Amino acid sequence: MNRDKIKNHIKSLLILFLRVIRWMLFSIFWVLGFGIAIAAISEFGWILGGITGVIIAAVCIFIGFMIAIALEKLIKRINSRNDKKVNLNTEKISISKLEEIKVECESGHNELEECEQQENANIGVIWANHYRERNDYKNLAELCKLGDIVAMYDMAQFFYNLCNEEEQQLIKNYEMNPCDTTENKLREAMNYEKWEKFEPENNRIGYYMMWLVRAAMYGNEKAIKHIENCGCYKRKASIPYDFYLGVCSTVNFRGSNFLCDGGFSDIPPGENDCYLERYGNEYQFSYLSYYDSADSDGYGAESEYSSIWYDEFFMKKQNGNPKENERIREEYWEKQIDRDVRKYKIRLKCR
Repeated sequence: MNRDKIKNHIKSLLILFLRVIRWMLFSIFWVLGFGIAIAAISEFGWILGGITGVIIAAVCIFIGFMIAIALEKLIKRINSRNDKKVNLNTEKISISKLEEIKVECESGHNELEECEQQENANIGVIWANHYRERNDYKNLAELCKLGDIVAMYDMAQFFYNLCNEEEQQLIKNYEMNPCDTTENKLREAMNYEKWEKFEPENNRIGYYMMWLVRAAMYGNEKAIKHIENCGCYKRKASIPYDFYLGVCSTVNFRGSNFLCDGGFSDIPPGENDCYLERYGNEYQFSYLSYYDSADSDGYGAESEYSSIWYDEFFMKKQNGNPKENERIREEYWEKQIDRDVRKYKIRLKCR
């Protein structure tokens, strides 16, 4: 038992004792006053004895009241001291709680402020599942499938606009002064872990580079100048330039959102354990469609993969017939009065 508890018990006992004494003394003086009054009446008669008795009784009762009042004040003083300490403790607790609340409020304010700063720092909406349904994004993705090189360049600008201010400044610095220093700083901003680099929200810069590369591949003059001046774009793009060359290429990634949120709208979202293979100017996209885990002995695991084929513009093959895709594309361009500006000028040629 600590000292504070011992002190509280002693004070409680003292207050109880004083209240008992107060009650006893008050009772004694009342009984004494009335006893003396009765004795005076018996001794001196009703008139003289009564007057004397009343005076003596009144004095005794008054003394009893005064003693009772004095003891009550003493009890209240003791109580007030105890209450004062309790109040001080309560005040300390209250102040402590207020400090905690203040800290929590400040912390919440800071978090809110950080969220607001993050939101303000990003032009447009960062997260992939937010911009996937935007009409400007969907329209650009459809035009890119048709081989529109202006739309490809605009898609690069779309992802540039999704970059935050720091990322945009790094891009500007590199494009204005392509050197090892500006390139390294830009590369550092894209330096994610092996699997994190395939998360759509971490690839705004990579998507920007990728669409500049693709626009340049198909003959967009602005994009060609970008790529000529900024050599690292071919290497650091989400799908690097070398993937489109050679006999065949393969890239593995965790989720299909890496592609469908990067501007390839025919890629199904939400698939896992994916890989993309290129055979000539066609692409095979494969994903895990069935998985049965191993038994308790570690045997019997089964997995199946499904595949979808795309042409070089990532348009899904119509009934597996590449000629149908070409027919749809050519019919579209025949109706466009600005096809000389927007239509692809080069086709993908693989070594």
